[in-house]
Amino acid sequence: TLLDSIFIPISMGKKEFGFLALTEKKGRYSIIPIDSIGGAARESAYALSALIDSLPKKNAALRKKALSILQKIVVALDMEE
Repeated sequence: TLLDSIFIPISMGKKEFGFLALTEKKGRYSIIPIDSIGGAARESAYALSALIDSLPKKNAALRKKALSILQKIVVALDMEE
C-alpha cells in the first residue's frame, strides 16, 4: 500500500506543497514529504531499486508493481534532462 501513496501532492505550509516519496534506510521503507517532484522521483527510484533487489522471487506481484513504477520514474527522469 505504500507504493500507492508516492507522488501524492501534500500541503507543506502556507502556499507550499510537496510530494510524498518512498525512501529506504537500512532496509526499512517509509513515505516522506519532499518539496519537489523531481526530488521525490529520484528518492523513490533509489528506494524502489533497493526494494526490488530485496524482495524474494516468490513475491512476484509486488516485484512487478515496483518494477512498473520504477520504469515509469526512469522514463520521466530521462525526459527531465
